[in-house]
Amino acid sequence: MSDLDIQTKYQSVITKLFQTEDKIAYAEILLDEKRQIFPIYSREMDSLITRLIYEEIGKPPSKKIKENFQSALAAKANHKGPTEKVFLRVSETSEAIEIDLNNGPGNCVLVNKEEWTISKPISNFYRPASSKQMTVPQAGANWEIFKKHFHTKTEEDLMLIIGFIISCYRSKGPYPVLVLQGEQGSAKSTTTRLIKDLIDPSGGATRGFLKKEHDLFIAAKNNHLLSFDNVSVIKNDLSDTLCRIATGGSFSTRSLYTNDSEILLELCKPVLLNGISDFVTRADLVSRSIIIELAPIPQENRKTEDEVMGEFNSDLPLMLGVIMNGLSSALKKKGQVKLSELPRMADVALWCTAAEEGLGWETGSFLRAYNANQSNAILNSLSTDPVALALRSFMHSVKSGFWAGTATELLKRLDDHKPYMESSRSWPSSPAYLSQCLSRLAPNLRHLGLDFIGRDRSSNERTLRIEKASNYMKMHESYQGIGENDSAHPSWLRHDTNDRHDDENR
Repeated sequence: MSDLDIQTKYQSVITKLFQTEDKIAYAEILLDEKRQIFPIYSREMDSLITRLIYEEIGKPPSKKIKENFQSALAAKANHKGPTEKVFLRVSETSEAIEIDLNNGPGNCVLVNKEEWTISKPISNFYRPASSKQMTVPQAGANWEIFKKHFHTKTEEDLMLIIGFIISCYRSKGPYPVLVLQGEQGSAKSTTTRLIKDLIDPSGGATRGFLKKEHDLFIAAKNNHLLSFDNVSVIKNDLSDTLCRIATGGSFSTRSLYTNDSEILLELCKPVLLNGISDFVTRADLVSRSIIIELAPIPQENRKTEDEVMGEFNSDLPLMLGVIMNGLSSALKKKGQVKLSELPRMADVALWCTAAEEGLGWETGSFLRAYNANQSNAILNSLSTDPVALALRSFMHSVKSGFWAGTATELLKRLDDHKPYMESSRSWPSSPAYLSQCLSRLAPNLRHLGLDFIGRDRSSNERTLRIEKASNYMKMHESYQGIGENDSAHPSWLRHDTNDRHDDENR
């Protein structure tokens, strides 16, 4: 076997060897009339090599033979092959979008500015073992067909879910984080599964939340849409990781535990989370999120899972056709859209606004719904953040237009205004951590008419400065209910104990 000329012997199956920009070796495979892309060091390639050699010598190859085969292929890919990009589910150019159907013929949906059609993909699509076949879209419906399957409280919330789906078909971020909340019986898990099937059908669509950054990045590497079910708590470090995944970040790890080689994963993927309570609390994650409160389903309207999925799958081709219409419009209009003010996640807002014509929406309807959703999310996060509540109370007692002092002085002042807490885990245990909290809250504090300046430039001391904006009194009156009605806040804001700060949750 070692004497075989691999490229000649198997050139009808292994049709191209190449590498990506991060030096990962890939092979293009033509097998059973289907073009596939495999990393040379992968389970899929290992299985293929076993099959090829078994057909050649009549018995399974040894581990050494397979390793030699893979090493030879990887060497040719890295030293003689071209450098190309590899995509998972979605590829986008300036003129078109390719969406991998991962079906028997290996087709894709090709969307351009004028139409969408079914064709063979030009892009290199990698299909992990967990990736499933996607339904072929069908024309003939409008966006209201989604009302049959998504139980939102308002039409605007449904438009935001559709906008999230539309935004996920961009091959590059930043992407929004969709957060589905609701009481038991509001079909959060089912809705998550439906959205996953509309974007990136795969195994484990409703898995539990992962607890390690490494695991989150590996999951993102093998899914275009990262989805998690029944989330209750997101620790601060993992909240930061989700932000990095949604807007673009990297993670490094050793390629093998037996050596010092490093693999750098650079990823940007949309994220979908669901849970009962307000589990998204950090200001930076809130600002990247679309938070939807699902309506509870009345007892008399409940259906079995088989009934729900049967009806959904029946309409799925038409629903995907509506999405493709929106994508075609987005490609056509994206260069023409001008917004008077750019919100956070501006790329998402511009893309979804450009899709409105194809979806049959009134111009500007997505942006109005998105801005209202963001304002509500920020209001909610401010109303449950103890530092924001204490700062608001303290600054209202300050008669001048600003306060300046050290972080140590401010922490002492805020101690007199902090809300009662069942646990002090969310209260800063040091002046340095208070400064970090304020830096994260700064964009949202502006909704209270407060500007946080990390260092007073008019002083040589290491002082903080908090200024009341010109609209402070108006904003204060608008948020008059924040922190003043105990019943509006979770129990951890209403009962005081002497628990120490949990450093792990920072």
